[in-house]
Amino acid sequence: MAAYTGHTSICVTDMDKSIAFYCDVMGLRVSKDFGTIPAKSLTRNEESKMRIVLLAAEDGLECVELFQFFDIEQRRMEGNARHEDFWSSHVALLYDNIDEAYQKVVDAGAEIDIPLCGSNGYRFSYIFDPDGYMVELVEK
Repeated sequence: MAAYTGHTSICVTDMDKSIAFYCDVMGLRVSKDFGTIPAKSLTRNEESKMRIVLLAAEDGLECVELFQFFDIEQRRMEGNARHEDFWSSHVALLYDNIDEAYQKVVDAGAEIDIPLCGSNGYRFSYIFDPDGYMVELVEK
């Protein structure tokens, strides 16, 4: 039995803002937009609704799934995620030209957690998306 990487799911507060960030700044594209659908299967609440959008990399691989929920109370973490927090997670995006990708993030005004750096031939940076989730830029 073989296991393969699927996608990372991120719950967002503003779908359009998140799509703009992940597509215009991070270089992904919308692969599927399921629109607003009932969310009872995930929330166990009859009234709740959600919008799901799958984002794909240049090679077509769907790597990020954005969720936005409506008509239900949501818990929110305070501040940005921290590497040492138990619930901390991040999505790592690979770039052929990490210098160009990093500059695009800087130009867009995204909050930088760890500036572009390297160790043992591994170059990376950590930034925050509009909702405070960590995104790692990695040199491919």
